[in-house]
Amino acid sequence: MAQEGWLFENVTSSSSWTLPSHATMMTGRQQHEHRAGVLRRPYLDHKFPTIAELLRREGYVTGGFVANIYWCGRETGLGRGFVRYEDYFENAGDALVRTVLGRRLAYDVWPKLGPRDIPGRKSASDMNSHLLSWIDGLHDRPFFGFVNYMDVHGPLFPRPPYLGRFSDVSRRPAGEPGVALGAITGEFQRLTPEQIQADIDAYDESILYLDAQIGSLLDELKKRGKLDNTLVILTSDHGESFGEHGFYFHGHSLYREQVNVPMLLRWPAHLPAGTHRTEPVDLEQIAATIAEAAGLPSGAVPGVSLLGQPDSAAVGIAELAQRSTVPASWPASRGWLASLTTDPWHFIVLQSGEAELYDFRKDPQERTNLAADSVHLVEQFRERFKSLVPIPIR
Repeated sequence: MAQEGWLFENVTSSSSWTLPSHATMMTGRQQHEHRAGVLRRPYLDHKFPTIAELLRREGYVTGGFVANIYWCGRETGLGRGFVRYEDYFENAGDALVRTVLGRRLAYDVWPKLGPRDIPGRKSASDMNSHLLSWIDGLHDRPFFGFVNYMDVHGPLFPRPPYLGRFSDVSRRPAGEPGVALGAITGEFQRLTPEQIQADIDAYDESILYLDAQIGSLLDELKKRGKLDNTLVILTSDHGESFGEHGFYFHGHSLYREQVNVPMLLRWPAHLPAGTHRTEPVDLEQIAATIAEAAGLPSGAVPGVSLLGQPDSAAVGIAELAQRSTVPASWPASRGWLASLTTDPWHFIVLQSGEAELYDFRKDPQERTNLAADSVHLVEQFRERFKSLVPIPIR
């Protein structure tokens, strides 16, 4: 896909967990504006229109297909503007956990018996099938399709034939089967190196499966004559920690392993093949990109379209509101966080005023905090925050 389109190599997710990142993709607004995922606000409200609402008004048929029903289900507000939105009750497992008894069994009883997948989790193959069936019924009407995959999300259960590709499954040590969707309470026990490696192997195997399914989707769109006249955007809402900085999973810090994500655009009639873009960009720009491609009026959504010329002064912005469901020693438990990515700098600031600065080109794993030795540069970044990310920093 990168060979046939544009590859963005320096992409910042708008947050390190699902809800705020998706809210930003849908509205073109950062978390301090849309406030989805702020404490006691597990939803996107009606303050800002979504790109699906705008496209629907222009005659597009809109369809959303969601695997992460916990943080992308319609009650989160992300379904606004979609004529068809498939989330709940797609199979018996999901229907079961919609009941009180089923939820108790799924999250209190079954995990004690060993690692268990999320009940009713929909695979990428399922998602593709539903999307293509919907497209087949549209004939030649213009459409906007949103697909949320969940195959590369904990708990990790790679699918054949990729299961065991990187290590012997029968000898993998078990990790923490009960932690899957960000609701981590109490302090988290560090995993052993063997458990971490087992999780990384399962993660990589899951990526192989999803990669193959995305390839299958593109092939099917091509067979239908839909591919080359369709803008396809592939990205991710967050990354994952495997013990870096002493953290696991996601949604509790803004280090690059959690907010540096892939992004590919494919639209042969409009985007030169094999283009690599290295300037900082972020998920806030997706809505503006879709709006420009669809011919919506200028300014219909905020942000700078990715279809324009590279901007050497651009920055990638990530934010994370305080969260009550993470261990007390993890950053998000103590207040709001925000970060700016330029090239080569990644600057992170906490609500307390603490700052971290990393040269991610020389130090991609962000092991050396340069803030104390770069006071002038830190002050420059603080000044930029005042206009870009007006959050309550002491």
